[in-house]
Amino acid sequence: MDAIISYGGALLVIGTGSALLFCIAVYLLRLERRAQAAVAKSIEAEAVSEWKTLVFREAAEEIAYDRDRLNAILSSIGEGIIVLDLKREVVLMNQVAGIMLRSAPAEAVGKQLEHVCDLVQLQKRTRALELRHELLEDMFRRVTTEAAIEAARLTDNLYCRKLDGTTFPVSFIMAPLLQRSGTVGGAIFVFRDVTEEKRVDEAKSEFVSLASHQLRTPLSTIGVDLEMLQSTDGTPFTQEQTAYITEMQEAVRTMTGLIVDLLEVSRIELGLFETARESVDVVNLFDEQLVMLGSAMRRRNIHVERQYSRAGMHALTSRRRVQIIIQNLLSNAIKYTAPGGMLVVKFEEEKDDFLFSVRDTGWGIPQREQSRIFERFFRASNAKKYDPSGTGLGLYITKRFVENLGGKIWFESEKDHGTVFYVRLPKTGEVQQKEERKRLAVGVAPL
Repeated sequence: MDAIISYGGALLVIGTGSALLFCIAVYLLRLERRAQAAVAKSIEAEAVSEWKTLVFREAAEEIAYDRDRLNAILSSIGEGIIVLDLKREVVLMNQVAGIMLRSAPAEAVGKQLEHVCDLVQLQKRTRALELRHELLEDMFRRVTTEAAIEAARLTDNLYCRKLDGTTFPVSFIMAPLLQRSGTVGGAIFVFRDVTEEKRVDEAKSEFVSLASHQLRTPLSTIGVDLEMLQSTDGTPFTQEQTAYITEMQEAVRTMTGLIVDLLEVSRIELGLFETARESVDVVNLFDEQLVMLGSAMRRRNIHVERQYSRAGMHALTSRRRVQIIIQNLLSNAIKYTAPGGMLVVKFEEEKDDFLFSVRDTGWGIPQREQSRIFERFFRASNAKKYDPSGTGLGLYITKRFVENLGGKIWFESEKDHGTVFYVRLPKTGEVQQKEERKRLAVGVAPL
């Protein structure tokens, strides 16, 4: 009997025996093809596995290379570097930081920053060291929440206490650690030992103080001699001679003012503040200074508007310092206001403080220069244009005096539209201390 078989789309008519053999052959052929496909897949999987292994090995080698390169870079940097997570715990510390802090980098990992870097501040008046852990906490909060960059400079008198108890002066910067997503994942704390800079800075301050004292005496003598010369009976001076004497007196006053400023700066930097407190009528101090500066205002046709009560407003503070603060702000306002301008002096009494402001209609401070206005010897570009003779010390001295009395000074300014300076001072005139701050009288830190 014949059988009809479909193969490859065609119908075949073959015998029954042959049909059985044909089916077996087809089945075996299919098995062979499946086996070949399985072998091909196995070879392909093995090749893929080898490729993946090679890729992983190359990636691991690249990661190890990058890690070693990063460690080499961190070890060669001259500053101490500490990387922190969002818990303020140490993630990484380079060898330089470990050497400066006398702490092994591996042992520091996982510890809080303040347990690794014990930050203290030198109080110049008492020569004692005061714990400043809250300073690091506040900086870390601003860095991680506001993506701000915080810094401490040489003049902040901050020290790091090492594990052996010794200290060294430090300046540092703390910056946000940004992740790929743009979010802040921690902070980077970079610090350095400024012992040598501190020594040079104090030697410079001592030299300025000594030189200023030596210059002050002969200038005072010249000033007295000029006054005696003018008051001497006899032949009157000619107009030209009088002009020469007046010019010399003005030069002596200018030099004396510069020397006084330099002495104040050296006292500030050496911590030689006078600490006497007395009952001071602050309103009366304003009136006195306005009277003293009256001739300067009349020459420039500058008018003053007083926005305060003439009633006495007393505070227990340093008369001399408050007087210098008021004098500097008023004289600057007069100096940098065009003729025909106006000053507005405002005074307010609060519960524990008094707040006063000096507003002018002068040339203002350029926006790009406002962050430097309280720096030593810095003068705004337009200020140098209108008054080349300034020293750039007045506002520096003013700010340091305000802070020493426990107060705050700030300003608002727009170029060509005037400036207003604000000063808030406590009625007690003493620096306010946070209750949680601990004082450690551990002697004088190395300078």
